[in-house]
Amino acid sequence: PAADILAGRHLDKLKDKYVLIGTSAAGLLDLRATPFANIFPGVEIQATVIDNLLTGDPLTYDLYTEIGMTYALVAGSGVLLSALLAYANPLAGALGGLLCLLATAGGSYFFFLSNKIIGITYPLLTISTVFLVVTLSNYFFAGREKRFLRDAFGHYVSPDVVSEIIKNPANLSLSGQVRNLTVFFSDIRDFTTISEKMSPTQLGRFMNRYLTAMSAVLLEHGGTVDKYIGDAIMAIWGAPLADNDHAARAVRASLASIRQLEELQEELQKEQIGKIAIGIGLNTGEMNVGNFGSTQRFDYTVIGDNVNLASRLEDLTKVYGCRILISESTRDAAGPGFFCRFIDRVRVKGKKLPVNIFEPLCEGEPDADLRREVTSFQAAITAYQQQDFTAARQIIRSLYEKNNLKLYRLYLERIEVFLSDPPPRDWDGVFIFTTK
Repeated sequence: PAADILAGRHLDKLKDKYVLIGTSAAGLLDLRATPFANIFPGVEIQATVIDNLLTGDPLTYDLYTEIGMTYALVAGSGVLLSALLAYANPLAGALGGLLCLLATAGGSYFFFLSNKIIGITYPLLTISTVFLVVTLSNYFFAGREKRFLRDAFGHYVSPDVVSEIIKNPANLSLSGQVRNLTVFFSDIRDFTTISEKMSPTQLGRFMNRYLTAMSAVLLEHGGTVDKYIGDAIMAIWGAPLADNDHAARAVRASLASIRQLEELQEELQKEQIGKIAIGIGLNTGEMNVGNFGSTQRFDYTVIGDNVNLASRLEDLTKVYGCRILISESTRDAAGPGFFCRFIDRVRVKGKKLPVNIFEPLCEGEPDADLRREVTSFQAAITAYQQQDFTAARQIIRSLYEKNNLKLYRLYLERIEVFLSDPPPRDWDGVFIFTTK
C-alpha cells in the first residue's frame, strides 16, 4: 500500500523499480477516457506506456501504411463499385460497398494484431466518396439513356414497349439486320376526292383525328408506327423488340382498326364528312430492319421484298372490295385463332412467285351464317381452280344475290371471260396483276 511507502516501510521492494505516483479518486481530476473505458486513471495510462516500452511491444502509428491502404482502397473500390453498379443491379453495388467497408475494418484489425495503428477514417471516407460518385454518375448516365430511349420510341411504340426497352435495353437492336416481322399498310379510299371537299384547316384537323385514333389502336396492340405517308400508315410488329406473336398481334390490330374507324365515323358524320373507308394489307416474312438513310438523317424502318408485298396487298383491297388482305404466311403465323376467307391466288407486279391471299373476318368462331357463306364461297373457288366455271358461277351467283359483295361480282365477271375464252388446261389458278 502507498501508506507503507510513505511511512518508510518496505523500501527495499522499490529497488531497481519504476515507480509511478498517481491518484484514482474522482475528485482529484486525473481520470481519462480510453477506447476500453470511459473512466480510466491517468497514471495507469502512463504505466501502460512504460510497460509497452519495456516489453518492446508498443503500438505504433504507421502513416505510410495508412496512405498505401487508402490508395489501394481508392483503386480497388473504384474498379469494383464501378463494375458492380454499371453491369449489375443496385443491390450488388450496395453489397460491394459493404464488402469494401468490411475489408477496411478487417485490414485495420490485422495491422492492430501486428501492433500497428492504422487510421481508417480516410479509407472509409474514400470508399463512401467513391460509392457516392459512381452511383450518381451511373444514375445520370442511365437517366440520360432512358430519356434517349423514351424520346426515340415514345411516339412510335406503346408505353409498355418503351418500358420494356428501358428495362431490358439488351433486347433492343437498332442496327440493320434480317428478322422475321409482320408489316402493316393502311390507306384511306378515295382520299383525293374527300380532301378536295375540305378546307386546309378542316383537312389538317381531320387527318390529326384520324391518324391519332388509328395509331392508338396499333400502339395498343404492340405495334411500332413506322411512318405516315400522307393518309397512309405503315407499322411493324416484331421490332424493335422481338415478339414471337407479331403476326397475331398485327391481324388483331387490323380488325380493331376497322372497329375504331366505325366509331370515328359517327363523330365525322356530325361534321358532315362523308363515309370513310380504308384498306389494310399485311405480310409476314424476313425483312431488313434498322436505321436506314443518310449520315445526316435516317429512320428506323423496314425494307425488302416482303415489305413491298404488304403494300401491294393494301392496293388489292380496292380490287376485291375487302377491308383487310393478308398473305398466307401471315395467316399461318397468326395461328388458327382467326376466321379467314380465301380470296385469290395472285402474282403481283414485281413478284415471280404467286401468293395466296386471305381476308380475316373475325377472331374466334364466326356466326353460323358467315361460316355457311364462306364455306360456299370456298366450294366455288375449288370449282373455279379446277376450271369448272359453270359450277363456280352458279354458287357465286347465289351468294351475290344474298350479299352483293364486290368480291363476288369480280369473280362473276372473271368467270364470264373464262367461259368465252378458257385458260390453258395446265392453268394453275393464278391471276396475274401487271400494274400496282
